[in-house]
Amino acid sequence: KIWIRTVTLGDIKHAEKTGETPNGNKKHLVRIPSKITRENCYSNAARALEYRESRILPTYGGRPWRIFCRINEPKNSHQKPPLFRWFNGELELAVLPHLLAKVPEEAAIEQKGKAKLEEVEEEDDEESSVTKLSLRDESQLSRVAWRDFDHQIPSFTTKWQ
Repeated sequence: KIWIRTVTLGDIKHAEKTGETPNGNKKHLVRIPSKITRENCYSNAARALEYRESRILPTYGGRPWRIFCRINEPKNSHQKPPLFRWFNGELELAVLPHLLAKVPEEAAIEQKGKAKLEEVEEEDDEESSVTKLSLRDESQLSRVAWRDFDHQIPSFTTKWQ
């Protein structure tokens, strides 16, 4: 059984300090009433989408493309805000794996002129978390959030320069 509940600021601060999610091991999705906190989660998800997109684009005259992604929350007043989930003590957009699935796989793109991305041995924590987010697979929680008609699914726009 999957629970849907509203997360409080106290829950978020407790998770940041201890790394533990509220309600222990129960599978649950959460609603975030704070628009600022939702925007922070959208920002992390957008960076994961940018990372995924940057891995498949060919170079442009020997230089890599700059990619900007923005996640937009629909303005439908009849539906509740999108659902989020806890992962390793942090909140993330629950439908992120489904949004990542909309980005073509590297194998689907012709390899001619593809940028050679060197593996960086020492990534900072922010890059590492973006990389991990961009590799997120679908789960039971993400499928429930994707199919829930009571909650909105955000859209994303991508711009290449």
